[in-house]
Amino acid sequence: TPPPARAFPRYPVSWLTDASAHGRAVRLCVLDLSVGGMFASCEQELAPGTPLELCIPADNEDPPFLAHAVVKRTVSRPKAPGEDVPAGVGLLLEFSREHRARYQEFVARVAHRATRHIVVGASPSRLAMITDSLAALGYSASGAADSVSFLQKAAAPTRVPDLVLVDESMEQGDPRAAEAVRRALAARNAPTLHFDASLFPAGRLADRTLFRDAA
Repeated sequence: TPPPARAFPRYPVSWLTDASAHGRAVRLCVLDLSVGGMFASCEQELAPGTPLELCIPADNEDPPFLAHAVVKRTVSRPKAPGEDVPAGVGLLLEFSREHRARYQEFVARVAHRATRHIVVGASPSRLAMITDSLAALGYSASGAADSVSFLQKAAAPTRVPDLVLVDESMEQGDPRAAEAVRRALAARNAPTLHFDASLFPAGRLADRTLFRDAA
């Protein structure tokens, strides 16, 4: 069954959310969301029409969003490969006025991130962690662990990144190459921040920089 026509644009994320169905705890991983709904992977089988109570964590320091949801579409595991979508459930959301206003602001932030591309340089042990954390928030993120591939991505003429993040793990691995990267990025006027992902989350750093620039 093809997905239904969308009333609102959807944005890819990766967001763990607690829920309950008929008093039974359900763990969801939200894969995309919009103002009116979301699609989430789920270990349990949930039939269309199943009511859910959701507790959706915010992407900042705010309290979570509380929502009522109804399963509108189920993609079972045997059908998922043929449908070219992950197994899971499509949910229609309902909020109180207070929570709806906050949730709409949340979706607006995700929509803003979806238009931003970030290139990350980090050691192999940190690269996936950083790019995955950015993608989970809605950013388009790519990266490399070696200086040559990293510069190719960061200075690609076809798509200028909105932000370049260089983790200290890359600089520690090869200081001479790191200095060459610094000079090359400065020569290209690439918007670059150097940081330590073990001390400061990449997503928070990107938000502070890119949302400030958009203000």
